[in-house]
Amino acid sequence: MANLYTATPFAPEVQRSLDSPDPQAAFAGIALGCPVHRGPDGSLSVVRLEDVAALCRDPEVPGPGANGPTMGGKRPLPPLDLDGPEHTRFRRLLDPLLTPKALARREAPLVKLTDELIDGFFARGEADLVEVFCQPLPSIFFARLMGLPERDLPEFLDFKDKILGHFPEALAKTLTYPERLQITRAASDRCYTFLGALLDAREARGPGAEGDLIDALLGAEADGRKLTREELLDLCYLLVIGGLDTTASALACLLARLARTPDLRARLSAEPALWGSAIEELLRYESPVQRGMRTARTELSVGGETIPAGTTFFVSWAAANLDEAGVEGALTLDPARKPNPHVAFGSGFHKCLGAHLARLELRVGLERLHARLPDYTLADEAQLTFKGQPRVVSGLRLRWKV
Repeated sequence: MANLYTATPFAPEVQRSLDSPDPQAAFAGIALGCPVHRGPDGSLSVVRLEDVAALCRDPEVPGPGANGPTMGGKRPLPPLDLDGPEHTRFRRLLDPLLTPKALARREAPLVKLTDELIDGFFARGEADLVEVFCQPLPSIFFARLMGLPERDLPEFLDFKDKILGHFPEALAKTLTYPERLQITRAASDRCYTFLGALLDAREARGPGAEGDLIDALLGAEADGRKLTREELLDLCYLLVIGGLDTTASALACLLARLARTPDLRARLSAEPALWGSAIEELLRYESPVQRGMRTARTELSVGGETIPAGTTFFVSWAAANLDEAGVEGALTLDPARKPNPHVAFGSGFHKCLGAHLARLELRVGLERLHARLPDYTLADEAQLTFKGQPRVVSGLRLRWKV
C-alpha cells in the first residue's frame, strides 16, 4: 500500500480532471466503474454512495486514526482518531456545543461580521474573494467562537497551513516527504505550545462572560470526570485545525460555482428561501473535502470486490456524491433537491463534528453576500485554480457594479 500522505487514488489523467474547475463528470464516471477503484500507486478507493455509507456505519471499520494520530497530533485526537466507546464519550461531550440550537445565538454576530467584511471591499467594485471574504469570514468567526485572541489569528492560520500541507505551489514541488513531515511536526509543536500558554492564561482568568468553546471545555466533564490537560490540548488542537480550514475552502468552492452559474444566482435572488437547500446541493455537487480514510479491521467485501484485513483505504465522498445509483440526476445542480443524501460532511460515526457550524457560516455568508452583490462576473484576468484536499480555490477575482 502506498504511503497515504502522497497517495494519488486515481490514474494521473483522471486526477488532472479532478483538479479542474469542473470535475463532476470525472467523479460520476468513477462511481459508474468498479466499486473499489485501484489507483496506479496501489491505493484503494470505495466510490459508490451505498458502499461508502455502509462502511462508515460498520464498527469493524475504524476511522482515520487507526494508524496513529492525524493532522500532526502528538496523540490520537479525540474524537476524530478514536473509535468505539472512547469516540462516543467525546462526541457526547462535544456535539451539544455545536448543535443548531446552541449556535442560534451566534447568528446575529455572524451576520454583523459578514456585513462588515462586505463593507470593507464593496466600494472597490472588484476583489479576490478568497482573500477578502472566504478566508477571513469563517476564520474570524471561529476565533471568536473558540476564544482565540484575534491578534494571533495569522499565526494560527500559519500553523494550520503547514500542518495540513497547504504550501505555495512552487515550494510544494521541491519538498520531499521527509521535509514535509519536518515542517508539519515543527508547526504542530508550535501550535501545542501556543495552546498550552492560552489554556494557562484562561485557567488563571476564570470563565469569561462570552461563553466560548475554551470556557466550555475547561468546565466540561466526560463520564463524570474533568478533562485531563492532554485531553484539553488535543481537543483544542483538533478544533483549531478543523475550524480554520475546511469552511473557508468550502465557501470558496461554492462561490466559484455560483460565479459561473448566473441562472442559479438569479433563482436564489428571486427565491431566497432556497438558500438552505441550495447550500446542501452545492456541497454535494462540489464536495470540497473529497475523501476520507478508513481501515479494514477484518476482510471486507464491497460490491463483489475484496479489501484485505489491515488495509487502509480511501472513501471517496466526491464520487459517492455524484453516484447516479444513489442520487437521481446526480450531475444536475438542483437547489431545491430534497431529500439530499450527500456525504459532503462524511458519514457514519465520524461524520464532521462541525457540520452545523459550517452550514451556518456558509448560509449566512452566501446569503448576505448575494443580497449586496446579486450580479457579478469573474474578472477578465481571473484564472480559477483548484488543488488539494480539502479542495483549495485560488484566482477567485470577481467584478461588480458599485
